[in-house]
Amino acid sequence: DIIEKAIENNCKYLIISGDLFHLKVINSKTLLNVINLLEYANKNEIKIFAIEGNHDKAFYVDENSWLHFLHKKGYITLLTHKIVDGNLILDNDSIYEDDNIRIIGIGYLGSTTSIYLKDIHKKISKSDKFTILMLHAAINRLCGEDMGDVNVETLAPLKKVVDYVAMGHIHTK
Repeated sequence: DIIEKAIENNCKYLIISGDLFHLKVINSKTLLNVINLLEYANKNEIKIFAIEGNHDKAFYVDENSWLHFLHKKGYITLLTHKIVDGNLILDNDSIYEDDNIRIIGIGYLGSTTSIYLKDIHKKISKSDKFTILMLHAAINRLCGEDMGDVNVETLAPLKKVVDYVAMGHIHTK
C-alpha cells in the first residue's frame, strides 16, 4: 500500500527507518515478497533508503543482515553508521546526497542510543539541502528498558541542522 501511495504521489524517495522485517530470521517466501515489492518501487523510479532496526540486525555470529543483502543486490540503499573507539562516525556509508536532498542514517544503537546521540548535532553540518535524519530509536517511550530510548531534549539541538527526523523502533501509532 505504501509503494502504491508513493507512486500515486510521484514520490522520488521511500525511507525505512528500521525493522523492515519483524524477525531476524525470515523465510524464503517473505524475502521473495519483499524483493518483488522493491523491484516494483525501483521500476517506478522510487529510490529506497533503509537503516537497520533491532529486528533487522544480523545475529552476532552472522556477518551481514538481510538489509545488506538487499543493498548489495541493488534493491535498497542501506545507510550505516560506524562506532570507532567509542565514537559515532558518519561517513559516505551514512550519508546520501543529491542536488535536492541529504539523508543521514543511524541504525539501532540499543542501550547506548542516548550516549551516542548526545552531541550528534555537532557531527552534522548545516546544509541548504532538505536534510532527513533516519534514526531507529524511541523518544520517551522505553525509558529504563535499555532498548534505544532517547529524550526529546537530546534531539532538540538537531533543529539547527536537520529538517526532519524519520524515526523507527515503535511499532504502534
